[in-house]
Amino acid sequence: MTTQFKLTRRSFGLMATSSLMLPTMALSQAEEPVTVEIESGKLQGLRSGGAMKFKGIPYAADTGGKNRFLAPQPVEGWTGVRDATRFGDRAIQRKSSRPNPENVPFSENCCVLNVYTPDLDQTARRPVMVYFHGGGFHSGSGDTRNIEGSNLAAFADAVVVTTNHRLNAFGYTPLGLVDPEFADAGNAGLLDLVASLKWVQRNIHAFGGDAGNVTIAGHSGGGSKVTALLLTPDADGLYHRSINMSGSSGLGLRPVAESEPPVKHMLQRLEIAPGEVRKLQEVPADQFLEAQSAAIATTDAGGYRATVDDRYIFHTPMSAEGLKLQARLPSIMSWVTDEAASFIGGGEHRFDVSAEQVKSRIVEEYGLNAGEVEAVWEGYHKQEPDRTPWDVLVAVASDANFKTIIRRAADARAEVGNAPVYCSHFTWESTEEGGRLGTPHGLDVGFAFGNVSMEDYPDNPDGARATMENQMSIFAAFLKNGNPNNARIPEWPAYNAETRPTLVINETCEVIPDFRSDDREVAYTLPTRDSARVPGGPLFRPVTEL
Repeated sequence: MTTQFKLTRRSFGLMATSSLMLPTMALSQAEEPVTVEIESGKLQGLRSGGAMKFKGIPYAADTGGKNRFLAPQPVEGWTGVRDATRFGDRAIQRKSSRPNPENVPFSENCCVLNVYTPDLDQTARRPVMVYFHGGGFHSGSGDTRNIEGSNLAAFADAVVVTTNHRLNAFGYTPLGLVDPEFADAGNAGLLDLVASLKWVQRNIHAFGGDAGNVTIAGHSGGGSKVTALLLTPDADGLYHRSINMSGSSGLGLRPVAESEPPVKHMLQRLEIAPGEVRKLQEVPADQFLEAQSAAIATTDAGGYRATVDDRYIFHTPMSAEGLKLQARLPSIMSWVTDEAASFIGGGEHRFDVSAEQVKSRIVEEYGLNAGEVEAVWEGYHKQEPDRTPWDVLVAVASDANFKTIIRRAADARAEVGNAPVYCSHFTWESTEEGGRLGTPHGLDVGFAFGNVSMEDYPDNPDGARATMENQMSIFAAFLKNGNPNNARIPEWPAYNAETRPTLVINETCEVIPDFRSDDREVAYTLPTRDSARVPGGPLFRPVTEL
């Protein structure tokens, strides 16, 4: 999902600089060139203080032209030294609200990654985190400032990798439904992720990383990509644990057959016959994306996602077999308090929504009768009697689109019990919009990467710093050995569906059984929603439509 409120340095840390470091990491901003050699050739990156960074490294060939819709192809090597001081191209996507300070181009030559490491000591065998950006399966990039990996790499003594990959229509249009030659097209973006992990296996030693200790991680759409990889046999052995931060849509992956209507509608719109699918490789990128977007909207298909295609993904996430696959390795599943706050439309006036308006939206979303909606209203006031109508709307929308989906998955995975899953709830509050957004979707990301400026929290900089150190320490410990426990937090047991122990992350951390249990209990009485469709429904409707 993409935020709908203005992005400031207070919002998600997206505009925060990397200059603020923890007390043990007073990094200089002076940069000096540094060179490394990988399988394809030599790279020149930069050293800045406690970390080295190598940007825009290709892990697969250009996906345009004859490679459009195909599985990722190998990279050709180069002679001399390749410049790795600038980010590579972002995947083609519709209008993005994400900052682009370096004016990074958008193109189909987007299979690139960035590596951040303390040094190039190949004997160090540092843990590796491969992080997939948010934005659903349709937007985003691995170069935004909140996920710049230098600070986390230095703090955790780890190698951090961020990636770009095909998105939206270019990565997830199942053309195999009409032409077997393009059987890979429906999960081409997922195959890019697998290719990036294979690149890590072959090359990360050059950056001091241990290919035998790789964690896949991501926030929002990135967390959903993590779920898709957990279901993909082609990725087996390429990673060893996972982190899913607020990634709900991947838990609702659909069978590929459900995508047939928008595929046929798109072909009709472009006047391309089913037997002439190859002509799509020649359609201008903007025209193709527009046609597919129109097809999705017309057929109410719910947006772009990986699909259960019986070729790369064989089981739905919440099936018994799908849960077994997800529960094989240690994992962290996390969420924040007010996931939906930044997505509810209507500007400043949205905070003035009335109780009756909120109840009307709940009725429309869930089809409840008068008595049932009153029970929901009372349930969301049980633990917090002073909640305003805006607070209740945010809580219901956050549960519908994020938290209930993730918590139910954590319950089910814990029941399988093959490997521990640790659940956390981030509660540090933003100062954006006078604090009325609470803890919005994505606020935790900048804290996890150490990219939050204390200037954004002048009233409590020590609390912000402590919260950041707590979140980073959890990542650092988990990357090393698959257990997030460390000296900065209380003993954090693995999650179980009976007591639901949850680490509440703030300037001090506390393990609370079934945190906000009253909210969870009332949310569990409501039908589970498809997170790809909820944002277009009544809970997220702009204030002008109240």
